[in-house]
Amino acid sequence: MKHTILFLCLALLLTSCHHKHVVTCTTDDPILLQYSPDDIQYKAELIKQLNMHDRKKLHFYIEKYVERAKKPFMFVSIEGDGLCARMVLDIKNENKLADYKTVKGLTYNGAEITAMQFGIDSSFGSYLFLFEEGVIVK
Repeated sequence: MKHTILFLCLALLLTSCHHKHVVTCTTDDPILLQYSPDDIQYKAELIKQLNMHDRKKLHFYIEKYVERAKKPFMFVSIEGDGLCARMVLDIKNENKLADYKTVKGLTYNGAEITAMQFGIDSSFGSYLFLFEEGVIVK
């Protein structure tokens, strides 16, 4: 009986600390529908769409943490002002998001990133979204 109560308390604690955001928007943009957020066509369309929308009206939510060739990346969903998309952010800057990277994104999925700032590197014939600033609200 004690184990059952302990298990239920632990389950309640874990679920109350994890605020998973559910994507509620949809897009009818054929390029965003056809390609993956990793594809150059998707990234070019996303840049075009970001330039057409008021970034202050956009919300960024953490989807997941991934490593590629030992480099950390964060998938985020973007919602608001008529835009619904996904972005892959390079988060390699060692002075940024230290806690997030230490736990490899665990417990952060669904958290919103406010005051989001990112750069775009197009020096290698593709587009790389670089995390610059933001506050993670869990």
